[in-house]
Amino acid sequence: MKPRLAKEIALCKNSFPHFCRYLKIIDKNGRLASFKLNNAQKVIFDQVESDKWVCILKARQLGSSTVIGAYFFWKTLFNVNERTIVVAHTTEAVKNIFRIYKTFYENLPSFLRFETVASSVNELAFVT
Repeated sequence: MKPRLAKEIALCKNSFPHFCRYLKIIDKNGRLASFKLNNAQKVIFDQVESDKWVCILKARQLGSSTVIGAYFFWKTLFNVNERTIVVAHTTEAVKNIFRIYKTFYENLPSFLRFETVASSVNELAFVT
């Protein structure tokens, strides 16, 4: 691996905001777009980073599912034996949230798209 790529992977591993520059989401218009943390998402990230047992009372459409998904995707991608499970009030909501994870993974640049041992409609597992 080229030293420049190794350095970039290390930066992504050590900085969630830096890693976010490589994430893509489906925007409200149904288009693939770069993920940029908005102010509410920055506050949520700061809270989740400082306290793993945070409860969020929030308005809808702030992007909390997306930023929390991005955070746990990042943790799972870069940490051996790290697991993330998606839990929601309905099966449909779980599927919608998991699609966020799949979109993140499928649109990463190749140097960050680590090999998987499972990639299906309900599981994404990385080689350890």
